[in-house]
Amino acid sequence: MVMPNHIHLIAEGEPGAVPRVLGATLGALGRRGRLGPARFQPIPAPQVIPDLKHLARQIRYVHLNPCRAGLCKDPLTWEWSTHRDWIGATFNSWPDRLKWGGLLGWPQDEIARRIHRYVSGDPTVRVEGTALFDPRTHDVPLSWAARAVALAGRELWAFEDFSLPARRLLGAYGALRSGLSVRRLARRLYVASSTIHDWVQNGITAERLRAIDLIVGDERMLQPFSGQDVRIGACSEPNPADSGQPVRKDIRERRLT
Repeated sequence: MVMPNHIHLIAEGEPGAVPRVLGATLGALGRRGRLGPARFQPIPAPQVIPDLKHLARQIRYVHLNPCRAGLCKDPLTWEWSTHRDWIGATFNSWPDRLKWGGLLGWPQDEIARRIHRYVSGDPTVRVEGTALFDPRTHDVPLSWAARAVALAGRELWAFEDFSLPARRLLGAYGALRSGLSVRRLARRLYVASSTIHDWVQNGITAERLRAIDLIVGDERMLQPFSGQDVRIGACSEPNPADSGQPVRKDIRERRLT
């Protein structure tokens, strides 16, 4: 959990190794998100979590930090939290949610709803929107898809300069979910139609597809705090946060089959 002026980390290992893990985490944030150890005070000594009951409480405490600080009204809204990792809305997740969920006695197919219900049910913090929304799997505006790819892959600082893997993922996801024809999608991404077909075959896994579906289906995760539109080439589409109603396209092009 990254807060504006501090960070929380729950890690497994010997107490002496935890500061090194935290230091490596801060270094990774510095390389990817322009955060770094120079912005933080010396790393304090770690505290041992004595049992699974306290572990669950610590996870809930960490996930609700932004809500307690008045930065958001729902733990899903905070972009720099592993709460999204726990519900499956990221790939290359930092925590091993299957491992930790198993330790807490939660079945694999219930981890997402269990963790969100448990965190949101803390009686000391009043949060909104405690239910998880269903994934959205059709008629997804391409700018929403671009934002969701960035959020799921934690490339929040690279909206207008996607790496090749992120661009490949966007092309594959757009072909499967946007309703755009392959030809039009290829024009939007400045690639050949054959490249889009190749990306669909090789550019996306079921795990990544579901993570992006979760984000585009839940406006709490989709809308960025900056309010900026995601630009794809020279084109942009409306920010979903600008309107209380979902943006739907009039789909006339043929779908990818």
